[in-house]
Amino acid sequence: MKPPRQRGFILIYVVGMLAAISAVIYHSQQNRNAIPRQLEKHVQQGLQGQEIDSLLNFVILAATTDLPEDPRYARYKDILRRKNLDDVKNSDELAMLKAMLAQVGFNIDLGNQTTNTTLKDPNSAANALARFPLTIGTHQIKLGDNSYLVDVSPGNLRPNLNAIPYLPLWQLLRQLGMEQRDAQQLAANIIDWRDADSFRSEGLGKEGDHYRGLNPPYDPPNRPIATWQELAYMDGVTPETLNLLRENFSLAKGTVYAMQYRALTPEKLGALLEQPTERARSIIDQLRQAETMTDTTVDHRERVLSQLGDTERQRFDAGVTWGIDTSTLRITVSGSDLTRTLDYDVREKKVIARW
Repeated sequence: MKPPRQRGFILIYVVGMLAAISAVIYHSQQNRNAIPRQLEKHVQQGLQGQEIDSLLNFVILAATTDLPEDPRYARYKDILRRKNLDDVKNSDELAMLKAMLAQVGFNIDLGNQTTNTTLKDPNSAANALARFPLTIGTHQIKLGDNSYLVDVSPGNLRPNLNAIPYLPLWQLLRQLGMEQRDAQQLAANIIDWRDADSFRSEGLGKEGDHYRGLNPPYDPPNRPIATWQELAYMDGVTPETLNLLRENFSLAKGTVYAMQYRALTPEKLGALLEQPTERARSIIDQLRQAETMTDTTVDHRERVLSQLGDTERQRFDAGVTWGIDTSTLRITVSGSDLTRTLDYDVREKKVIARW
């Protein structure tokens, strides 16, 4: 018979082994359960990505194709063309149409208006039944159990990277978080990438001789940037830098780089004017205050701008626009886990880039 101390050691050893085996089995089971969960998440993201891509394609198709008009909506517009409201309210046709439109969740409420009231422009109700108009703003779409936000914004909410000069460009990059030296270097590289000459911008840029010395060698395009993807070949552009440029600039044709006034921040305006942020903040505050003035005989915004110095005014006129330019659009579809974005050229009806 074994001594008590030896038996106690064996018991402790067996208990320890059982605990170790239990731990191994537990972790093995956890890993086994984790693999299906991870796989399920990847599959769901893949399916959501396909659905978002399909939705983006549909948005573009709806914007560039004359879709057949819903006959119920055509009848509704025909009713709205009538002059006398009582004629419409008392007609059996309207009652029938109300029932038909209720099937698609659209209600007509003409209210208690007088007989002399005429109906508004029939186009005012167009968005209610349109499939999906490519209009500026954020739209919510539900596909099955998934809900998506579709944001459509004009291209000039962001400065045009193909036209912006070196000085405001590097200062904007600086405001976006880059170190001053890095911002100046990248701005010079962008200028040299798109211009046709062989001179190094600000003595910093990279011209053809630099790129031809790489392995493998290649030439810079020396033309306006066509796609965001090509910037991956530009010196100094990392994936993070490329994402920064895509999010904060646009790719448009022409020599105009002005961004829309409503998109301005004090930091951006300061960069465009090459002025301190506080100076830019003061100008924006004055312009916003001018917009509240009720006297329409005076251009209050112009009165604010007339107080700028000559150089400051020139930079403002070049870098800021009051209008909305929809010749290019940025369309972003966001789901629960994924986001897809594309830049779209409305005039040429083609996608500039998507990511």
